[in-house]
Amino acid sequence: MRFSKKAQDLPTTAMILLVLGFIALVVLVVIFQSKTGQVSSSLETCRTRGGSCVTVTDQNCFTGQGAQKRFNPYAGTESCQNVCSTSTSKKALLEGTDCELEGRSQVCCVG
Repeated sequence: MRFSKKAQDLPTTAMILLVLGFIALVVLVVIFQSKTGQVSSSLETCRTRGGSCVTVTDQNCFTGQGAQKRFNPYAGTESCQNVCSTSTSKKALLEGTDCELEGRSQVCCVG
């Protein structure tokens, strides 16, 4: 009894297709995860959270230098604690947004 050569090649072809499919799946997962990270970081902006960037004029309200510069409401005078408050409204201070990136002298006020 003779076996067909095509019948013997089927498992090899199936294995090659399986490996190629797995590689394609891995590539898609990597692309999806990188895009998801970009979307989530853009959702964390001050504006998308309903706030606005407010410039802080009192430089004593900040600690650190350059890229490590961070707003600290308790570092300076009372004006640091009330940076998001006006005579007519009191807004909440939201930390860790794009307003504070790159050492800018701004904070995010929401409300």
